[in-house]
Amino acid sequence: MENHEILRYIVDLTGIESRAFHRALLLEAVVWCAMIGAVIIDFTTGIRKAKVLKIPRDSHGFRRSFSKFGDYGKVTGMLMLFDLLAILFGIYSLPYASGVAAVGVVYTEYRSVRENLKAIKSSAVEMTTIVELLAKAKDPKKITELLLQYNEVKNNASRQQPKNNEYEMKILIDNGHGRATAGKRSPVWPDGKQLFEYEFNRDIARRMHEALTARGTDSVPVVPEIDDIPLAERTRRVNEIAAQVGPENCLLVSIHVNAGGGTGWEAWTSVGETEADNYATIFYEEAARAFPEQRMRMDTTDGDPDKEAHFYLLRHTTCPAIITENFFMDTEADCRLILSEEGRKRVADMHVSALLRCIEYHRNK
Repeated sequence: MENHEILRYIVDLTGIESRAFHRALLLEAVVWCAMIGAVIIDFTTGIRKAKVLKIPRDSHGFRRSFSKFGDYGKVTGMLMLFDLLAILFGIYSLPYASGVAAVGVVYTEYRSVRENLKAIKSSAVEMTTIVELLAKAKDPKKITELLLQYNEVKNNASRQQPKNNEYEMKILIDNGHGRATAGKRSPVWPDGKQLFEYEFNRDIARRMHEALTARGTDSVPVVPEIDDIPLAERTRRVNEIAAQVGPENCLLVSIHVNAGGGTGWEAWTSVGETEADNYATIFYEEAARAFPEQRMRMDTTDGDPDKEAHFYLLRHTTCPAIITENFFMDTEADCRLILSEEGRKRVADMHVSALLRCIEYHRNK
């Protein structure tokens, strides 16, 4: 049976006008074209931003884009089916439900495109270029000039932003333990490899800070030292920064590796219902996307996935705080994952993706 014969059969069966049915199908096609076009535009501006900011482009980022498009398609497809049934049974004559979905998708992608274009034009581009030149410079005089130039660009960027901006969030990155902390290391595996938690935590914190800075996000390493800094001092540093910008405008993320013979990823917040619970939920969502093959260790008894405890850093910091436990160093499969370059990149990228979503959540509150 030809396509036009099928359409005629449906029209005769339902009793609706042929012109109205064709109009509805045409509008459904417009809905899908608008959605696909918005996603493509966002995707291309995202690639431009990554090129300009020297952000590595890998398969994980592309998979996230296709996953997002798949989510849009599922919702729009379900609403399209609802529209077609409503039209066939004469409830209404236009695809209202899928049209609303298309408007939502286009608006969401429009916001994303604006953010990408803003990042492309930001001072972070110039700062990234200066950092690249610094890495290649050997002449002390040239290095001094570049450092002065870097500070000037950074100060100009700060002056362009309004003071006491209640919508901007400062990310505080804490790396747990130090090189002399007893016991914080994996077994020595048969090939001689061994993980030291202080080194892993600092590597992930460094990658996060560099990636966030490249995007123009305000992030601060709480413990730049290689030695273990007491919890009281780390807490003091966090609270001092939080007092300057407001505790509600800060988010502390403390990077750790788990131990005890288990497997998987988990996050901890302080006991009770706090704003940190909302941020931790975002982290769990991003961790599940980044590591679909790994176990997500959760406690859903209070309605959210994060675990809760009276850990010193969580209890005594004035701003929302999360501790992430990034797999088990004494389980060989977990340990080999975070010993590898690919595994570390996935861990750092996941944290950055979660933090960018946390910033957007804070901005929209």
